[in-house]
Formats: sequence, C-alpha cells, structure tokens
Amino acid sequence: RLKDIKDGVPLTGSTVPSAVTMQNAAAANGNGTNLNVSGMGTAVLTVSGTFNATVNFEASNDGGTSWYPHLATKLGDGAIAATTPTTGQYRLNVAGVDLVRARISGYVSGNVTVVGKTSAIVAPSKAITLTGAKVDEILKNQQFLIKQSVPRDIFGATWDKGSIPTLTRTGSAAGKVANAGVGIASVTNDFDSLPIWGEFEEVVDELGNVFIRIPKVYLRKLNDTSFRGFYASRHQHPGFYLPWCFYDFTSGRELPHIDYSKYKASLESGTNKLESKPDKYPLVNDTIVNFRTFARNNNTGGLLGYQQLDIHTYDVLRTLMLIEFATLNMQTVMQGYTTGRHTADDKAVAATDPAGNVIVVSNATGALYRVGQAISCGTSLSGIQRFYGRTITNIQADTPAAGQTTITFDGAAVVLAVNDILYNTGWRNGFSRGTIAASSGCIVANDGKYPWSYRGIESPFGDVWQFVDGVNINEMQAWVAANAADYASNVFASPYRQLGYVNHTADGWTTAMGFDPANPFAEFPTAVGGSGNTFYSDYYYPAAGQRVALVGGGWFDGASAGASSWPLSLASSTAYVNVGGRLLKKAL
Repeated sequence: RLKDIKDGVPLTGSTVPSAVTMQNAAAANGNGTNLNVSGMGTAVLTVSGTFNATVNFEASNDGGTSWYPHLATKLGDGAIAATTPTTGQYRLNVAGVDLVRARISGYVSGNVTVVGKTSAIVAPSKAITLTGAKVDEILKNQQFLIKQSVPRDIFGATWDKGSIPTLTRTGSAAGKVANAGVGIASVTNDFDSLPIWGEFEEVVDELGNVFIRIPKVYLRKLNDTSFRGFYASRHQHPGFYLPWCFYDFTSGRELPHIDYSKYKASLESGTNKLESKPDKYPLVNDTIVNFRTFARNNNTGGLLGYQQLDIHTYDVLRTLMLIEFATLNMQTVMQGYTTGRHTADDKAVAATDPAGNVIVVSNATGALYRVGQAISCGTSLSGIQRFYGRTITNIQADTPAAGQTTITFDGAAVVLAVNDILYNTGWRNGFSRGTIAASSGCIVANDGKYPWSYRGIESPFGDVWQFVDGVNINEMQAWVAANAADYASNVFASPYRQLGYVNHTADGWTTAMGFDPANPFAEFPTAVGGSGNTFYSDYYYPAAGQRVALVGGGWFDGASAGASSWPLSLASSTAYVNVGGRLLKKAL
C-alpha cells in the first residue's frame, strides 16, 4: 500500500481481510496450509478445538523453503510467544513476511483448527491521496503508526544519506545531549537516565565472567532513497522487531536481557572455555570455529546460553550507539585504540642478555609507544617467539645511551636479541576500572593510543577485531541464521537464509549499507567511495570465496576502524594476532 500512496492512488480505508483455514480439525502433527501475508501488516490466527498439542507460529521469506519461529501476541492477556498449547486469538506483525503457517507438533490427542486472517498495513478512516514527498515526510518524522502519534518511548536517529555522517535524533531522543569522557573528567549525557541506556548494568556469572547486561529492546530500521532511520524502544510497536538474542528458541519465549562480555574474550587456562575476565590479555591467533567451540564449552553443569558474539547482539549494540551519539562516524566520539604499532621497523637496537624486563629501541621508535600499552615481541612481525602480552610500565628516552630508549615491561624476564621486533597487541582487560568517570569514555587521552569503553563494554571497536557469528558469506552473498544453536561456518542453506542483497565486491570507505526488510539486523556494505570522515566513515574489506564476518578494527587500523567497519575477507580457518572475539550469555 505504500506504493499506492506514493503513486497518488486514493485509499478508501475498507481493507477486506482474507481468511484461510490453516489447520482443519487436525488430529496429527503437520504443517497445515500456508497463509499468504505478502504486503500485509498484521495477521490474526484463531486457534480452536480441544487438544493436547503445540501450535507453532512460523514465517517464511523465501516462498516456503525456509521457516522460522514468529512471535505472536495473544489477544486478551498480551502474552508474547512463538508457540501455544491453548486456544485463543493471536496477532502477528507480518510486515516484510511472505508466508505464515501454524505447524502442529507434539500431538497427543484431540483436534486443532486454526483460521488465519490478514489486514493491510495502512487502513485510514477516509480516502486520502499523498505524494511521494509526503510519504517521505511521514517516514522521517516517525508518523508511521496509523491513527496514533509517536509513542514517548521510541528513541530514534535518522540520516539523509548525504556525505555528512551526522544523524538527527528523533522521537524521545530529540533534543538530548550525549558526550563521552576522558579519564575521570565528568561530562553531560542525558542518556544515562533514559530507559535502555540507563539500564545497562554490570553482572558477574557463577564462573566469574563479567558481563554488561543489556535489557530487552525492540528495534526498527527504515530505509528509502534519501533516508535511513534507526529506532529503539523497550516496548514492541508496529514495525519493530525483536532481536533474536532476546528469544528462547526452545521454549518460544522472549528473554529479558542479553549479557554482553565486558572484556575481550580470553581463554581460561586448562579448560578451553572462553571467558570475560579482567587482567587477561585477549585470545588471538585462533579461528572463528574454535572461538565458537570455546564459548559453547561453558554450557556444562546445567549452565546454558553461552556463545560467541553474533550479528543479532552486535546489531543491538551498534544501533544504540548510533542513536545515543547521533553519528555514523563513532570515531568522532572516541577514536579507540587504533593508532598503535605493528611494523617490522620497530626493532631492538641492543640485546637484553642476561634476561631482563626491558627492550632497547631507538628514541624515534620509543616515542611511538605509551605506558600501559600491551606489547609482544618476536623474531618476525606478529611472531611471539620472545613473548606475547606484556604491559609497558616505563619508557625512558636516552637510556642506556643517547638516541636509545629503554621500554620496561612486566612479567617474567626474557632474553632478547638485536633486531627482535617489538609491536603492540591487544590491551590487557580491566583498563577501565576506576579510570573512566563517564558512562562511556577512554583512559588518558582520546588520541588513538588508548582504548575506550562504551557503557562498561571495553573496546567495542579498536584494540582487536572481533569475530561475529551467525553470518557466512559466499562470493559476496551473505547468509544469516537466527538461532545460535545453528551457527556453523561455511553453511549456505537452511537454517541459514540468504540476504536480499549482495555485498560490494571491492574494498573502500563505505558509502551505503544493504537493507533487507526481512532481516533488518544485517547491514553490510553495498557501495564504497567515501573517506574516513564522510558517510559511514569506516572501511570495508571483502574477498571472493567463502568468508566469515569480523567487525570493529584493530589497534593499528586508524580511521579504518569503527562501529561499521566490516572485514568480510577471512576464511573460517584463518587466525591472526589482531583478531579476537567476545563471549555472550543469553538469559536461558
């Protein structure tokens, strides 16, 4: 119906619903008859009969090839679930969905009847004619909910798709101020006292892992030729979707929160379990497959819900960042740890023998390092033949001789030789404890030499790249999965589903992201040509073949890093010293 509005076609408001008997006194497990909901806004399924069975509400976006759980609201009590064992009327938001079915499972006895009816997304009370410009105006002002104003709890940010990456806050975010701090300096941030952002809290699980708990939030994305909108609310509204990280696929219920690791993932000694703990250096030089296994290894002894960072949870974090700080160029807020060192030019100019806790470099090299940074050393760049993960405790120029700098580090003493290569690596976890006063901010200085924290989450970008699960790419075509239990690399068939667009084929500064209405959580680059301070302001790295997803940037990526920096170029078997990950825990 939006097309009719844009084309100036009058709408009479008399929407005639279509009715389909989806299950007719069924007395066995079965899929039943599909309800075609293409172009519709809502569907109401009436479940009747006397039975001992489960009715599963499911939707398809590919003509019935793949099916996924679809949340429904029970009329009367407002309960939300993707399954029901009882009779009643259930309303489904079906915007962007092709087909809906009411599959019967767990049948024991009785008979089940399900009748589905659909209604269009627009149903004004009298005939109207609008131009395309008017529709754009409706979208941009969020007046997209028929017969009602924008609810007070919808926070939004919009972009005109121009080269300037600044967003315009809308709805309840309009007029709000957000700042990040440096060190113990205080700043003004109105979002600290708002729903969602003000509800972030630090929690510790029984294994000692530290998480930042993000409350359940519903998101919405809007996209047009000259408009993109990002919206968040604590309550479900028409057109909003529930990120899959807030859904239990086993019980068919919504979850109250997701626990996002406060720290970059490390590996617990002797257990092969991914962890989120302070005073640990990040796990690197391993594959996404092993990270996935290490995360799942926590699901023992009755514990459930552990997984590595995925596309759905990252979608939540990134969307909240964009709305809060109202920019696509998050590095204008915080650079993150992105101008560290990684070059074969940084060499020892004197031996450390006998063993010690120092490396001697030139003054020019020493000036590029900072106290507190993590370093590693090897006989080759990225090699750890000498050591991995030490922290600089002191830097003294013109020592032990003029033109030389002595860099002192912690840990066990080591023997070093002339021409051993020094370089930075991922910062030790826990840097934000007692050092950042604001809800978001960096330590010491916002100059790329130090890491930052977003609402307690250390290094959301910069520091080390982070694997993002639930995404597989084959020849630039991305596939995504909803259920973390299904995550596996190099799968390009159900339960993974193909996105409705193809990623861009060349690397560069991202100017446009793809948009699939059926999978709005997956936004990958579809055009490049900008710069480090225009459009999305982050860099994109693709490669042919079968690839996995990473996000964020590393300690030496400079302006290329950021919340929208996507390297979709690594194979599932690839491991690098600047690539790590994060641990999640669903509320199962």
